[in-house]
Amino acid sequence: MLFPKLKTFTKIRAEQSSLDDCILVGIQHLLASNGSLFEQLNGLGMPYDSMFLLGKVYSTNTEVMNELQGRGCKVMSKSSFYNHGIGLKTDYNESLHREATAMLDNAIAYAKNKKIKRLLILDDGGILIQSVSERKHLLEEFSVHAVEQTRAGSRLVSKIMPAFPVVNVAESRVKLEKESPMVALSIMQEIVKGLHATDKRLRLSDMDCLVVGNGSIGNEVHKLLKKDARTSRTYDTNKRLSSENDLKKAVVSSQLIVGCVGEPWVNSAISEAVQAGTILVSGSSSNTEFLGLTQIEKHASKAHDTILVENSNGTSSVLNAGFPINFDGSQDPIDAEEIEITRLAMYSAVIQCLAEHSSNHGLIPLSKEYQRLIDGLF
Repeated sequence: MLFPKLKTFTKIRAEQSSLDDCILVGIQHLLASNGSLFEQLNGLGMPYDSMFLLGKVYSTNTEVMNELQGRGCKVMSKSSFYNHGIGLKTDYNESLHREATAMLDNAIAYAKNKKIKRLLILDDGGILIQSVSERKHLLEEFSVHAVEQTRAGSRLVSKIMPAFPVVNVAESRVKLEKESPMVALSIMQEIVKGLHATDKRLRLSDMDCLVVGNGSIGNEVHKLLKKDARTSRTYDTNKRLSSENDLKKAVVSSQLIVGCVGEPWVNSAISEAVQAGTILVSGSSSNTEFLGLTQIEKHASKAHDTILVENSNGTSSVLNAGFPINFDGSQDPIDAEEIEITRLAMYSAVIQCLAEHSSNHGLIPLSKEYQRLIDGLF
């Protein structure tokens, strides 16, 4: 297959960024537009067989995975393997952490055999950055640089304070202001499809909706819901961002709940407050939003199935097995030309982080120069 041609990559000057002496270890969504990013890095001199990749089971497109493997990338087999026992009782990040550890072991052995001394991490959730930080000896053997693209990951990185530079794409203005509306629209489109698949009689216009987590994406989802739903309210631990003071009461009165927190927030009281027929969808990452919902009636057999949850009020539905609703297994859930802005931000961050002095530790903002350049292109 051919990956999309993303023309803006040529706008970022990379004369001093040859990657022929660098190994890449990444947890990434294995989508066609990300294939374009890896293709561009290959064009800068990084051999495909120096790319070690772990896809997320809910976003991996098998055609893309097979293409990357065919080009020589070391793609972990569990990138597309869904363990139906995960459900809503086990944090998928635990599985990711185990696979990331195995991948890192393989990558380090390969690098030592090839006498490669530069390690580039492309992370989605901070798991790889944490794993490398825990292995202090690696920082003596390798020049380590990293890029983080999720807010949950950047929060984790800020806690562990890695002794190497991490370019923070996640909290760049480009990503928060430009990408968030696209992601929110994608979430809304999939919510409508999910409602129709659950019960053809369900209409947003008949539903009272609750967005939990009113950050950049949550706020954009809330704005779209206000247009189409009967009502839309928000709950956030930051009271300035919250229209509801009592989460339990808000859950009781909601027929659609969209989780955009990025961390588990359901306790036993919240779980018991969910009403029969309520639809729950995730707008963040992994399956963290609804961990804690009790009494699973039916496990999903695939990452995009619906999980039925039973409590004293009756049965409710968690769409997409609790994973982000806007990933459906397709090559690019958001059109490649639209999501190109995110791929360009990641590419810019790679160029920036490899130029960062290794003494610059921890989170580093995506440079204002790159952000201005990206602003002007989109």
